[in-house]
Amino acid sequence: MDDRTMRAVLFDRYGGPEVLYVGRVPRPEPAPGEVLVRVRAFSVNGGELAARAGHLRLLTGRKFPQRVGLDFTGEVAALGAGAAGVAVGYRVWGVVGRTGFGSAADYVTVRAERLGRVPDGLDLVEAAALPVATTAITALRDKAKLRPGERLLVRGAAGGVGNAAVQLGRAYGAEVTALARAANLDFVRTLGAHHAIDHRSVSPEELGPFDVVLDTAGTDLRAFRRLLRPGGRMVTIAFDQTRLAASLGYLAASAVHGRGRVRFFSGNPKRALFDDLAREVAEGRLRPAVDTCFPLEEMAAAHLALEAGGVRGKYVVRVD
Repeated sequence: MDDRTMRAVLFDRYGGPEVLYVGRVPRPEPAPGEVLVRVRAFSVNGGELAARAGHLRLLTGRKFPQRVGLDFTGEVAALGAGAAGVAVGYRVWGVVGRTGFGSAADYVTVRAERLGRVPDGLDLVEAAALPVATTAITALRDKAKLRPGERLLVRGAAGGVGNAAVQLGRAYGAEVTALARAANLDFVRTLGAHHAIDHRSVSPEELGPFDVVLDTAGTDLRAFRRLLRPGGRMVTIAFDQTRLAASLGYLAASAVHGRGRVRFFSGNPKRALFDDLAREVAEGRLRPAVDTCFPLEEMAAAHLALEAGGVRGKYVVRVD
């Protein structure tokens, strides 16, 4: 096999999971300040599903083939000039950044500052469920400034960010209420939720009040915002893709109207945050939750599974 090429998951048109296939592309070389990582595993994220379906075509354009894969674990294979803080052979995790996708491949190049070291003893496939947990750390610790004794509501508590937020919320001393599907209630209880509620059995008006609401769905933001106590904080990591303009407009308006701003952010972790993630894992406050592990050739099945809903933790794809 030509070592100048590698396998990568591609798609030639927008559509359902069936448009995905494994093809061959040029193997990248690290530019100055970049690191070449031999990918061992990555997780499936909602943003790449939206991109593949064409919901983000204003950002992703119409040039094909396009790539998928946002986060990854692996080993450092080569360094570009000036890449600092890493060495060949390091076990690392990271993200490709906001510029696009591409970690669903044998190799990926990233800026050195977008990598952190995976804790010793943590399997790289299991570890692939955790880079997204940096979003939960940022949401609860930095954006909401969650304090011990406060009441925390996690919406989408069984998902990738949600399951980490339940674990961290408990570790930070909050009283955690988890909203999830009925089939996942026992799962979120094992993560540390004090209260686990079937999101289909109640309306938002029946919940609350809460000091902090963490939303991972992006819908019905107004109703969940009303659950905040005076001084309460709401953080969302998603927006309603079916009503994009209205959803983004509401997020902007919440900063100046009504009680409690809804803070929206898109995860963009760098080394310091990955170091924080490693510390949370090493000290036992956070553990990976892998629902199912798929081989690279079954990437379409992994996308289909995430679209079907009901994930417990993360769907991880193994790159052999």
